[in-house]
Amino acid sequence: MKIVVAFNAFKGSLSPVQAGYHFIKGWSARRVEDEIVHFPIADGGDGTLEVWKYHFGGQIEYIDAHDPLMRHVKVPVLIYQDKAMFAMADVSGIALIHGEERNAKRTTTYGMGEVIATLIKRGIKDITISVGGSATVDGGVGLLLPLGVKIYTDGYEIKPEGQLLLHVKDVDISRDLGLKITVVSDVNNPLTGQLGAASVYGPQKGLSEKDIPIFDEALYRWGGLVENKTGASVLNKPMYGAAGGVAVALHLLGDVKIVSGIEFLLSKTGFSEKVKGAQVLFTGEGKIDRQTFMGKAPYGAAKLFKEVTRGKVIGIGGKVEHEEIDWSIFDSAFTLVCGPVSVNYAMKHADKLMRNIGFSLAGMF
Repeated sequence: MKIVVAFNAFKGSLSPVQAGYHFIKGWSARRVEDEIVHFPIADGGDGTLEVWKYHFGGQIEYIDAHDPLMRHVKVPVLIYQDKAMFAMADVSGIALIHGEERNAKRTTTYGMGEVIATLIKRGIKDITISVGGSATVDGGVGLLLPLGVKIYTDGYEIKPEGQLLLHVKDVDISRDLGLKITVVSDVNNPLTGQLGAASVYGPQKGLSEKDIPIFDEALYRWGGLVENKTGASVLNKPMYGAAGGVAVALHLLGDVKIVSGIEFLLSKTGFSEKVKGAQVLFTGEGKIDRQTFMGKAPYGAAKLFKEVTRGKVIGIGGKVEHEEIDWSIFDSAFTLVCGPVSVNYAMKHADKLMRNIGFSLAGMF
């Protein structure tokens, strides 16, 4: 029998690689002859860099930069061949600042520009950036500063802070950096409007109700300016609302492609070929709910698996909302816990619980 084990992160307890490892350990204790394809997955959120390293190889190095509030941070970057990959969350991420510090008027993507500048100095111009979990709504204006891109304002002092976006009037793109940038996103929101970067994600990043329309309008102006300068189409396009519109500014640095995180991973790693002949896919994440079926990694992997093999898909989550599952894709779903335990216990012992469920499910085949 051939099975595929493809887990996303169980946030706060198991990384994608760890989740698969422990499930396989439990399964193999009971079915030693099975062919097992371990295929950790990520969609641009937690665990993405680890998953990329698992599939693409290379080395993780650390680059000095600044976090959203301009404090020093060391940013992990995956270097392989002549390419580089890094996660926006590790340099301009919301997890890097405390709740009371969340203020999108102040938070900046400056540090992302520092990482890119360091990579350029090393001769690396093919860069992939995962843009989940950001703390910013600056349209990527901040990242342009350390790259030497000239920005012209209405007289407002040019400094690394989120509200610089509100004052940008023009930008000089005469310097051609010639980068090839792939932006990996796990959301489909457009740049502006009711589903845009400011309206949907602004509140969690510290924007008030009064601030939201101001930033929304500024993002619209910024998007229009970049469209006029580069010929790129960013307004009213899906995914450009991810991470405070950061992908807009990247168009000023070279050729930009914005893609679904899980689709990028599955296509670049040959998932379709690797799963051929498999009877079952085990996939999941910390919580399986409606969000899982809105483009997240387990859904993407399950959908493609069904298309290729017509096999069974079994979901496993720390918590499972059965009424929100797309049963045309999942055949069944299980939680890690089988009895009344605290959340802290479940998270602390997630490795053991994953081994146990792997062992138990192996007995069903």
